[in-house]
Amino acid sequence: MTSAQFTDLHFRMSTLTVFRALLADPVIDALGLCVARASVVRDLVGDGSEEEGRDFLSESYDLSLDYAEFVSLLFASEAQGLSTYIRDAVVDDENVYLRRIGSGQGVGPAMESAVADELSTLQRLADLTPVDFLDILPPVMADSLSSFDTEHVDLVGTYRDRLANIGSYGYGMYARYHVFRVDDEGSIVPVRHPDPIRLSDLVDYKRERTIILDNTRALAAGLPAANIPAHG
Repeated sequence: MTSAQFTDLHFRMSTLTVFRALLADPVIDALGLCVARASVVRDLVGDGSEEEGRDFLSESYDLSLDYAEFVSLLFASEAQGLSTYIRDAVVDDENVYLRRIGSGQGVGPAMESAVADELSTLQRLADLTPVDFLDILPPVMADSLSSFDTEHVDLVGTYRDRLANIGSYGYGMYARYHVFRVDDEGSIVPVRHPDPIRLSDLVDYKRERTIILDNTRALAAGLPAANIPAHG
């Protein structure tokens, strides 16, 4: 990528509107710092003057630190790679556009245009590879940095498919997860890897288990099925 391309991508990231909440995501925020720093480093590859060489090494060092922080956060997220991380972040984002679609409200042409433009920007982020950053660094720095996994994802297609089937999927994190908890700040967060629970694990709930099983058998047999009570 050229310096101008890095600069344009960072500007478009910084001016997100519908998907603006994604800028608070730690991985995407760290990626944005890398994109901004990479535009500076790429721009410093010039006539080879002594002063410019010192600036290049200084900015390259800072980019290496920013890149290492980004990759560390990406690894800690347990995502399979950058592209899938961004895809999941976009799908999970409960923005105003998604809420209006989900509630059956109309969306104006300005917001539709903004969503299309921003999905294109986010696709460009998802398509970034380690080479985009490591190739502009001095070899002695690039060789010491970790790579990260990536693969092509059709971000626009995935998002449009979710919109078309929002009645079946729901939207936001509630569409991707089925177990949640309240964190220390009082926010609802998903349990990404819940332990499997079998009926036999539910101790002292014999009456409730019997109601659920009898009701399920009746439903499977085509018989009238009752509402399951919320508590005993």
